[in-house]
Amino acid sequence: MKTKFAAWILLLAVFSGTLLWCVQGWMHPAGYFEHAPLLLLVAGYFFYRRRRDWARRPSRFSPRGAALLAVLLFLHLAAAALQVDSFSGFLLVPALFALLWTLEGWERLRVAAPSLGLLFLAVPFPVFITGRIAYGLKHLATAASVFLGNLFGMGLVQDGATIHIPGQPEVLLVGDACSGLKSLVALFALGYIFAFLLGRRRLLWRIFFLFASVGTALLANFVRITVLAWIASKKGVAYASGPAHDISGTFLYLGAIGFLLLLDHWIPSLGDKDKADRARPLPDAPPPQGDRPSLSRGQALALFLPLLLLGGPAGFLSWVKAGEPEGRLAPRIPARLGVFERVEDYPLSERWYALLGTRDVCWRRYRDRRSGRELVLTVVFHGNNWKSVHPPQTCLEASGFDLEKEELRRLDNEGREVRFVEARKEGESYLVAYLYGGRDFETGSYLRFFLHNSPKALFRLPVRGFLLRADLPVVPGLQRSEAEQLLADFLRTALPIVNRLVKEEG
Repeated sequence: MKTKFAAWILLLAVFSGTLLWCVQGWMHPAGYFEHAPLLLLVAGYFFYRRRRDWARRPSRFSPRGAALLAVLLFLHLAAAALQVDSFSGFLLVPALFALLWTLEGWERLRVAAPSLGLLFLAVPFPVFITGRIAYGLKHLATAASVFLGNLFGMGLVQDGATIHIPGQPEVLLVGDACSGLKSLVALFALGYIFAFLLGRRRLLWRIFFLFASVGTALLANFVRITVLAWIASKKGVAYASGPAHDISGTFLYLGAIGFLLLLDHWIPSLGDKDKADRARPLPDAPPPQGDRPSLSRGQALALFLPLLLLGGPAGFLSWVKAGEPEGRLAPRIPARLGVFERVEDYPLSERWYALLGTRDVCWRRYRDRRSGRELVLTVVFHGNNWKSVHPPQTCLEASGFDLEKEELRRLDNEGREVRFVEARKEGESYLVAYLYGGRDFETGSYLRFFLHNSPKALFRLPVRGFLLRADLPVVPGLQRSEAEQLLADFLRTALPIVNRLVKEEG
């Protein structure tokens, strides 16, 4: 028993940095997992309810479980070395499954699996994933709410994530908080509890319950926004976005929970037959004699060697983060870049700073004095958080752009590579050009960017670099060749300045 307890304590220590990352995700003010601590209590409660079934199952050491645990610990070590906390987060619950399988065997794992599976829903998603999902959901919710409202003759008009209401000078904005993602995550967890923990159902009915919980969350949010639009038409957008917005959120949860309760009552359960089956003695189970006293020497080595040799360094690296540079380079980008002059700076929200992994960002619109055309510059400087600088395609897709074509091109005769991306949004075309750079390299390939920085990250060596991106609206009359030339001129002008800032700092 002491050996098992030591193994569990050691695994939690190995993932202690990941656990802290989870807690920070739960407490994030713009997050979607505030309910996660409650899921831990619910999982513990339902495991406690099945303690008799657990005690009747034989306890066996599983070499397969130990092998799976070793693989997961190796992946955790790689994630900790590269400082990718979200990947370690996704490994946490599988590692708990693997250790339970190792120590107790497959029969006991099957008893605990439904309760332990609830913990998957307590692991936060990375910010860039929630941002992309929230964007898609809020546009879906806007379109569905306009459709529902117009079925009742409200005359609503959708413009992106806003709703124009007849007779109202203001528009009703459907923000990320109204996307329905928070209610979707919470109600999916509730649906899992109904499907797998409350009562015993066949697999198809369990899957149906999960899909029903998703549909309930989406439909409830569609109805909620439609009602808010109706209230806005009667009492104004300010009232609908204030008190009515807060009250409707409460009714959304109550109505959705009530529907799931009705669904739980309606969906057939295995009922008394299942209870009788579980009451029969297991044919391969010995009489209750307590847990297996201890592991053999070979079993202990198979378990503790990976925990110490792989898990020990992983736990250490998850806490020892490479320091970030103190200097801010973005404010030092000049307002005039050759023939390009600054028009305005765009502010970034806290969510975008969290998404980018750094506050050292320049997001600015410039105008070409020769042609009068305007384009947008984005420079993301990174330190040892380089892994947060993901391909711009991720941000484009999260912002609702449809990507049509991309290709890697040479910027000049020096062999500099730039990636061009063609994108469309709401009927308008854009051409985007970007590249990554640092003190000793430049590339338009994210794979090369990753391979260049990952060895330094593994050994905690200083990393400093940037993502340089330019966006140009392709308006009528602007030829593709002219657009490419304008972007190339702009990048050739900006690149030496950005390079110099990075090199001067180090």
